[in-house]
Amino acid sequence: NGLWHWYSRGIGGRGALNYLIQVKGMDFVSAVRHLCELELPAHAPFQPVKKNPQHEYERKPFLQPLPDSNAETVVQYLKRRGIDGKILKYCINQGILYQTTRSGYKNCVFIGMDSEGKPRSASLRGCQGIFRGECAGSAKRYGFCIPPKNTETDLAEVYEAPIDLLSGATLHLMKGHDWRQNHYVSLGGLNYVALDNYLENHPEIHKLIYKPLIKSGYKIACPTLTDLYNDLKEQPHERAHEIALALELFATGSMNMFAHPTNVDMSNRLICFNIQSLGDQLKPVAMLSMLEYINTCVMSNERNDPKAATWVYFDEIYLLLRDKLSSQFLYTSWKRFRKYNAYATGITQNVQDCLSNDTAYA
Repeated sequence: NGLWHWYSRGIGGRGALNYLIQVKGMDFVSAVRHLCELELPAHAPFQPVKKNPQHEYERKPFLQPLPDSNAETVVQYLKRRGIDGKILKYCINQGILYQTTRSGYKNCVFIGMDSEGKPRSASLRGCQGIFRGECAGSAKRYGFCIPPKNTETDLAEVYEAPIDLLSGATLHLMKGHDWRQNHYVSLGGLNYVALDNYLENHPEIHKLIYKPLIKSGYKIACPTLTDLYNDLKEQPHERAHEIALALELFATGSMNMFAHPTNVDMSNRLICFNIQSLGDQLKPVAMLSMLEYINTCVMSNERNDPKAATWVYFDEIYLLLRDKLSSQFLYTSWKRFRKYNAYATGITQNVQDCLSNDTAYA
């Protein structure tokens, strides 16, 4: 376990580095150099444990909530959130939105269906308070979606949550547009498996910079932020040009450090991101990139083995809390980790600094 103890001196510690400093009297740099020059014994390469087919994870049966006799509370709640009544009526008539009562509380139920129109997932949103949930047995491959009128439409709008999707549709209606001119897809979080599945079933959506990546089974190079920027500029939609303009600083401008392919082996078992030398402007972007990578790892672990637990440790967590963007992203991720059987722990010596931060206190 790496522990050592010098009984005659009454001192002890853990690890070879600590031993060389305490016992041999070396300074830190000399001790590190000494360890680096040692010839380590050969060891067997890492071999992933093969899954036993007999112990494959069996998904729980999907338990769709029973609908109430009406959806009055749900309609009133979503209208207060700014959703247009015409859109709500369409969703209710299609059976992808309804009301259910759970423990005496009224909840919105958003249904995800497969290509045959069979309900495969259901997410809940409380009409009172902040309750959010997912029904047992829900298949994450099927998110809450609204198809377009024209089946040949090649544009999809992707949203994080069902209410975000309904808000986007409402904005189209407010601008006088046909709100069903595009595909609408909600991911139910940050898991892109629902989008992958939707695109597989709708090959007409071809304006997608990472569709070749999906078709290759994620074996080719992933498109970069610069690829997204260039593709957005070529789109005829005004909104695409607005997004491209917002990305310009990060894609081709002075903060384009993260717009290029990585030179790090991301399949390595141990990955270190050193952002100490970055300036004050780039450091928040770097922190967001690291948090996004951690989120992706957490979701991939749950996707590969739903029974496996993931532990995420944030050392010196106060550094992430100092910037507004990274602190909000951390807060959102922290809340979502439990959905993917992950558990987060923050570590800091500056406890008072954390408690004085509104986001950390929440």
